[in-house]
Amino acid sequence: MTVPRSVDEAAKINFGVAITGYLYCPQLCGFCFEGVVYFDRKARFASGRLIRTSVVSDFLEIAGYWIALTSTGSAYVLVGEEGPWQYPPESDASKKRRPEGKTI
Repeated sequence: MTVPRSVDEAAKINFGVAITGYLYCPQLCGFCFEGVVYFDRKARFASGRLIRTSVVSDFLEIAGYWIALTSTGSAYVLVGEEGPWQYPPESDASKKRRPEGKTI
């Protein structure tokens, strides 16, 4: 199994809180996240597996990373392809300027 470079770099950081796992390229799905998990410390999921988290109840921002805290007590570091996850994710559509006075 190959761990993405951005996940490997995030895993070297001491966040000062108990981290359950690292969620790579997470996407919001209602009040949860879906993404590929790595280094699950509760040993529920194999690294590289696509998961959906429990309901996210809070967020922490530490060392430039968002940490999603779930209703079941898990803490996932959100990691993008190039480093810390950004919301909204950059895409061609989000880079386009919306016309003034128009609602899309």
